Amino acid sequence: QLDSGYRPNVILLDLMMPVMNGHDFLDRCRRDPFCARIPVIVLSAAADRMPDIAAAAVFQKPLDFESVLAAVRHSCHPEEEA
Repeated sequence: QLDSGYRPNVILLDLMMPVMNGHDFLDRCRRDPFCARIPVIVLSAAADRMPDIAAAAVFQKPLDFESVLAAVRHSCHPEEEA
C-alpha cells in the first residue's frame, strides 16, 4: 500500500509478520522520505527486549487498548493533549 502512494496518519506495526518482519519494515520505511514521516507504533510480545527500537511508541502484548488509542491520537494530532 505504501509503495502505491497511500500515506496513512499512523502505522500500527506488529514485529512478527509473515513475508517481511517488523524490523525489516522499519528499516525500509526509514529509508523512504515519505514513509519516514509517518509515526509508527510498535505492538509486540517481545517489546521489552528491544528498548532502542525507533518508533513513536512501543507496546507490550497483551495490549492496554486505551493506551494504544491514546498513542494513536497523539501521533495523529500531536498538537492536542491526550
